[in-house]
Amino acid sequence: MTATFWNALMPAAPRLYRVEVDGITTRVLEAAPAHASADDETTVLIHGASGHLESFIFTLPYLAQTRRTVAFDLPWHGYAGYPERPFDVFDHAGFLARLVEVLELGKVALVGQSLGGAIAARATVERMLDVQRLVLIGSSGSTDGTPRDERNSMRAALTGRSYEVVKARLEHAMTSRGPEMDELIECRYLAYQLGDWDQRVSAFTFHETPEGRRRATLTDAEWRRLTCPTLLIWGDEDRVVPVAAGRAIAELVADSRLEVVTGAGHNPQFEQHELVNPILSGFLHQSDVAPRLQGGASA
Repeated sequence: MTATFWNALMPAAPRLYRVEVDGITTRVLEAAPAHASADDETTVLIHGASGHLESFIFTLPYLAQTRRTVAFDLPWHGYAGYPERPFDVFDHAGFLARLVEVLELGKVALVGQSLGGAIAARATVERMLDVQRLVLIGSSGSTDGTPRDERNSMRAALTGRSYEVVKARLEHAMTSRGPEMDELIECRYLAYQLGDWDQRVSAFTFHETPEGRRRATLTDAEWRRLTCPTLLIWGDEDRVVPVAAGRAIAELVADSRLEVVTGAGHNPQFEQHELVNPILSGFLHQSDVAPRLQGGASA
């Protein structure tokens, strides 16, 4: 039987609901084992630019076997609401912190993919949350010096919201092909049909503008202040954020390790979830270590 999204989720007995955070409604998906306690650490999954919570559709039920796990749509994304302007990484990190507060999650492990990684790192550096562990998957936010490929930028690719455009962009970013990928393309295509497209694509790609890129980038000194246990996961065929960025971050973050997934692109947690899920789970269940940040938070 094909592991469709809902077939994959059902064993975890998930809850799908909507919640309002500072006037912005978002969609939340969560699941937890029967023995979960309100005092336990919760894993929060943060998707990337132009994505939605289904980016972690195979991650959530696996992790939820042993710990409360939450995924959500960032503002402007998926089926979330639309603020008055595009959000930068600081805005998204603030929204994340308020969502955690509204859901009364307490201690968290953050798992961020692509722009979601920069959001997770920023929320940790700014001490917005009680972050116990950090996972960055194909994360943006590095100053590794890799030249930007403007021809394959998100802005250049999202010329419309047709099925063909969505398919081409996802196939550029990912190595997956087959029923799971087809379903992700259909899912994203349907989400893209909502709202004013010009406004949404401007929000999706704000991190590619000079100001958005500046706000999304952590300095080397800020990366060094991340001293909570940190796992970096990169696909060796990532054409959006090359693995060189992961190596650069690994050199800066003291308590970190880099796992490179052979044959995966920008979404290894989706493309090769059978391999990545056990790596994630093993890291999240290592001995509890409270986060320690060196120096003061930066503005």
